[in-house]
Amino acid sequence: MKRCLLYPLTLFLCILLISMVSCSKESQEPEEMISKNSYKISVHASFAPTKVVADGGTATFSTSEKIYVCNTSRSNAMDSSPLQPTSDGASSTLEGTLQGTYNVGDVLYLLYNSNELGVINYASQNGVLANVADAAIATVTVKSVSDNTIETTHAQFENLQSIFKLTFKKKNNTTINVKTLKITSENNKLVQTYNAVNQTNTSGSVTISNPTAQPIIYASLRFEASANDPITFEITDENDNVYIAKKIAPNSGFLTSKFYTSTLTPLLWSISATKQVYIAPHNLMRKDDVYSFASSHYPYTYSGTDCDWGYGSSAATANPTQYFQWKEIISDGVTADSPKYFT
Repeated sequence: MKRCLLYPLTLFLCILLISMVSCSKESQEPEEMISKNSYKISVHASFAPTKVVADGGTATFSTSEKIYVCNTSRSNAMDSSPLQPTSDGASSTLEGTLQGTYNVGDVLYLLYNSNELGVINYASQNGVLANVADAAIATVTVKSVSDNTIETTHAQFENLQSIFKLTFKKKNNTTINVKTLKITSENNKLVQTYNAVNQTNTSGSVTISNPTAQPIIYASLRFEASANDPITFEITDENDNVYIAKKIAPNSGFLTSKFYTSTLTPLLWSISATKQVYIAPHNLMRKDDVYSFASSHYPYTYSGTDCDWGYGSSAATANPTQYFQWKEIISDGVTADSPKYFT
């Protein structure tokens, strides 16, 4: 009799235990969908009034852009998951899922047009306005963390650099089509890369290059303490001729979030192709003689000691003739630009 009572009781307990395990598993499944360190975030954002707007353009977000997040309250921890605008326009809502530790009161950097490490690269550009590195930063504070959702203060983005619109003209006022432009700060104040997280930078020249030569160049430039800093522009045109122009930074230095425009008249510094002038064999060239030749740009006068010379064959005849050749042109007589300073 006791054995008969024990069997139903054992069966009942087994069924009860299976039921409890099943219920426990079901109750845990929703918890696994969002881990305790995964947070949904939605931030209302806009550009500050000082956002660079060049040539009638408007400052807008695009849904294809990525905004990276740095938690400055957690040893500047960068979150690997970027936010994205939910709509195009001057203001937008930035949404995403963050992975990490976030608490109320944490101060976050939102980094627009940086890489996943918070670094902006200015070193290489292509001179097109639509592609300038128009990076910006916004600082927000975490207001609440609840149900794996983060709420922050409003994000207003401030620019980290300025946009320069540059035009270069010859002495005859014709515009130079720029294939390559190298910009250098005499005092090494021009920024190549800027780390917006720890606010450090590397300095050096900035190169703008485009296979299609451009009459107008747009450059995104950041300077550090650039007051009265002489800036050199080395221009290579569509025919590989090289020009040099210089201009001085304002007394206050270059500011961020500004649009600078300047037209410069550079010096012709070198002609790319080796020029050769053939002399009849009986007209021997001597190094102490002076010869004048007209190039395709300007007339120049050289002495024999300035250039290479020797014997060769001209295209018109197979007979050996003496030739005079040169590569570098040091100056075309152009003096300082006017006005001297950027404005």
